[in-house]
Amino acid sequence: MYQNLLYSQMTHEQLIENNPESDDITNPPHNIHVVRDSETILLSGQVIPPKDYIHLYDSSPYKITNGHLAVKIPCDESFQPQLNVLVGQAPNLQSISLLLIEELSKPSKLCIYHADLEETAQVSHATPDVKIGTITDIALQNPGIRAIELPPTSSITIGVNEIEPGAEEHEH
Repeated sequence: MYQNLLYSQMTHEQLIENNPESDDITNPPHNIHVVRDSETILLSGQVIPPKDYIHLYDSSPYKITNGHLAVKIPCDESFQPQLNVLVGQAPNLQSISLLLIEELSKPSKLCIYHADLEETAQVSHATPDVKIGTITDIALQNPGIRAIELPPTSSITIGVNEIEPGAEEHEH
């Protein structure tokens, strides 16, 4: 107990001085900025035409180095999403691999999926070694041949934890 009391009275500077990994605390690598931006977007009633998309998030000129998203969208009877979540740096967006949360999903209705937003995230429908790369943009795409109207409670939550400079704008 006496050691715990002494530890709790140490200053922040002493903790950093006595921590061999303190350089990571005081000088994050590559100019990474810790942020906490969380956006919940209610999508009920939105119509996405075939082969079209809704652009949802843009962090330019910063790239997202750490984040997370959760999306509640229409799915088929085998829990497969009817929409793609596209991430990357516009115009180079790719469909990110989504993980199903089966306990909160209803097949043929709405399913909840989530994914980590990192450059090393996997591209869906690709070989395992294909990665997303730089992330500045997030969009929701209808890959089908019919328009999709999103039902009540359809939503996406995007959480961005870390960003860094270096996402140069592409000429469009």
